[in-house]
Amino acid sequence: MVRALGNREDFTVLAQAEDGASAFEAIRRLRPDVALVDARMPVLDGFALTRLIRSDAACVGVTVVLLSARADDEVAGAALAAGAHAFIDKTQPRRLIGDAMLAALEQVPAP
Repeated sequence: MVRALGNREDFTVLAQAEDGASAFEAIRRLRPDVALVDARMPVLDGFALTRLIRSDAACVGVTVVLLSARADDEVAGAALAAGAHAFIDKTQPRRLIGDAMLAALEQVPAP
């Protein structure tokens, strides 16, 4: 995913994290426009990470897109309940995932 997004002219990848806790620290430090968060990560899963991002003042303005291989209404509902701006099925082509991230970013008003 990092390579696919990095190859696009409309994305600049700022960081990649090995686990949810590292991702949270990178998001707090770098304050990206959009964070692509995997539902299943070690240490802190994507749902808990999303809740942390949404509750942290340092992360105001970060659009969160949650990605999961399990694409059903239950997971999508849990992603949105956690505060994700969008939910994306991980099995979609990389191009469509990037397009969905841009669409989510465009729908979120500036802080």
